[in-house]
Amino acid sequence: MSTNTKRGRHPRNRRSEGVVPSLCVIWPTSVNRVECFKVEAILRYDARMASDPDVEWLNETEQEAWRGWIDASRRVLAATDRQLKDEAGLTTDDYEVFVRLSEAPDDRLRMSDLASSVTNSPSRLSQRIDRLTRDGFVERVRCVQDARVWWVELTDAGKAKLEETAPGHVAEVRRVFVDRLTAEEIGVLALVLPRLARSLEAD
Repeated sequence: MSTNTKRGRHPRNRRSEGVVPSLCVIWPTSVNRVECFKVEAILRYDARMASDPDVEWLNETEQEAWRGWIDASRRVLAATDRQLKDEAGLTTDDYEVFVRLSEAPDDRLRMSDLASSVTNSPSRLSQRIDRLTRDGFVERVRCVQDARVWWVELTDAGKAKLEETAPGHVAEVRRVFVDRLTAEEIGVLALVLPRLARSLEAD
């Protein structure tokens, strides 16, 4: 498909040349340009599949699922992150720490267990906990039975912050995610996504 128009040819993304389209994410602002890029990417992808049959390329349905998941998850997380920052001065990663601790017995987890349950790297998590400690929302507590072990505990101020923040955050999650899908679609995601996450934990 040609992208030539009366106004001229759309500029090529030279960085994507020679790259499998499913690995090259392009999000133009114009709807027409989106469709052009989408069709051209499929055509280039099909040509690559034909020329290199030894690679197990994604089929059209798999491409739609993969690209759709990337696009949707980025947009949803960007929206919820903006809401948390604007209304509570928190990031999505901050909020995840609050939730994990609030769901644990006595509102605390060992640092190692918290690290395995959140999306931050251990070093970034340590920096985050340092900051949340300075803000008074969590505290580090040394284990009495094993001095090598540190607990991270949600403080009263942290509990109050979570209770204050949760209603607005839930409303935003409903706005950008739940209310845009049917109950059946939510049910499918509730089965598929946790299973995917569990399979990745084993890697």
